[in-house]
Amino acid sequence: MKYLWTITWALALVLLLAQAGAAQAKSIGNQQTASIEGLVVPDNVQDRQPFSFAAPQIAGEVVTIQTIEGEVVQTTSTDRYGRIFLAAGLPMGAYMVSSSGRSLGPVEIKQRAGDALQHVSHTVQLHNPPQALKLANPFSLSGQGFSPNCADMRVGLNGAGQTESPIVLAATEDQLKLAPVQQLQPGDAKLQVSNQATRENTEPYNVLIYDIRGELKRQSIRSHGDQTQLVVTTEPKDQPLNIKVNVASGPVDFGHGRKQAEATTNHGQAIFPVHAEHGSGPFQLTWEVAELPRGLAQTRNEKQTPGASLPAVSEDLFPDGYISSPRFRPYENLLNAKRNWLERKILRHQDAIDEEKKMLNAPGNEDNRATIQARIDANTAEVNAAKDELKVLDGKDDKAKKALVKKNVEKWIRELEARIRELHQIEEKEKAAAKDANNRQDRERHEANAKDASDEAKEDAKEATDLRSDLEKAKL
Repeated sequence: MKYLWTITWALALVLLLAQAGAAQAKSIGNQQTASIEGLVVPDNVQDRQPFSFAAPQIAGEVVTIQTIEGEVVQTTSTDRYGRIFLAAGLPMGAYMVSSSGRSLGPVEIKQRAGDALQHVSHTVQLHNPPQALKLANPFSLSGQGFSPNCADMRVGLNGAGQTESPIVLAATEDQLKLAPVQQLQPGDAKLQVSNQATRENTEPYNVLIYDIRGELKRQSIRSHGDQTQLVVTTEPKDQPLNIKVNVASGPVDFGHGRKQAEATTNHGQAIFPVHAEHGSGPFQLTWEVAELPRGLAQTRNEKQTPGASLPAVSEDLFPDGYISSPRFRPYENLLNAKRNWLERKILRHQDAIDEEKKMLNAPGNEDNRATIQARIDANTAEVNAAKDELKVLDGKDDKAKKALVKKNVEKWIRELEARIRELHQIEEKEKAAAKDANNRQDRERHEANAKDASDEAKEDAKEATDLRSDLEKAKL
């Protein structure tokens, strides 16, 4: 399950926008539930199928269910979480739910699919259990052997010595919809589902509890002035996550015209340069955690050797958005690209060092200090190496300067070519998946992924061509 988050920049004002319909937490008794406008209803409810739904904002109040024509078919009260269980379900049709004369939302009951309701399994299992759950976001689980009565179902999460049971707000025998996880710390957790009516439990599943936020920052880069960056921060910081960002609207891109980009966090951070014309107007960006690779949840608990997986901050492999400007000679374009890349590298590693130093002596980090110090040392080495290369670029030894530029440009071209091959492989894989898709939604998703990979490959090919052309013209 993915959740998009957005950021809008206009006239130097940053406005963080939560996902539409996102929940704002409130406390009810000793539990955390979500103040969700409207109804929480299972995705697929069939003719006379038992199910539960909820209107969390009207806990303990009387609710009326009526047909679209206005005929009242049931009047009942919600429990303390705003939940209602209809043991006999409802006949096929469209209904409106209201309370105290206020409409809460619609409920649609679909035609029964053959004998789908005649073979209910009592063995509780999850189908495609989630690999990750975002704090403060509602989520759903699909499977079998569930009770359609929310009160019978319990979902437990255990992590870092903490336990939390998000409230089940809607249920059928094959789907549960739950309030957000609120209290667990980001990190590894175990998820288990229990049907208390049948006393059946699932096996514990590994799941990552994470949080994500984004902000726009301006960094001063000597050779190119101020640069706007989208900084996406995730927790836990020691878990690399694949971040996907998009330009939802506005005249900006992530370099070389790209409206979409991906990067893997390192030390809980991924940074995306945002390119826009001065005074070009407002724009909106979105960011999300992409799907975790299957099996990652099972392997991320493995112990790490102190200092492993260094450096602790991600690097751009090549100068994203390289443009061969006609205002400069080819060698000057390459030289500026190299200098800009080094300055950005220094800023990013220095940010990582500052964060690690804050953590070094923080309470509770006693067992991790060797790892933290190793990361500080590795990032410091990267900063020093980049500064040494800048001294070469700013020096008077033209031969050494040109050799350094040539070495890096050739490396960038190789990296671009490798990524182009990888993108073409992804494109072919997604095209094949689109052909094998069982429904239109999956087919369109795979087709969109194939197009994105193709577009990125074309952009990377143009960038490699520009670099190669300037390298040849510079005669280095």
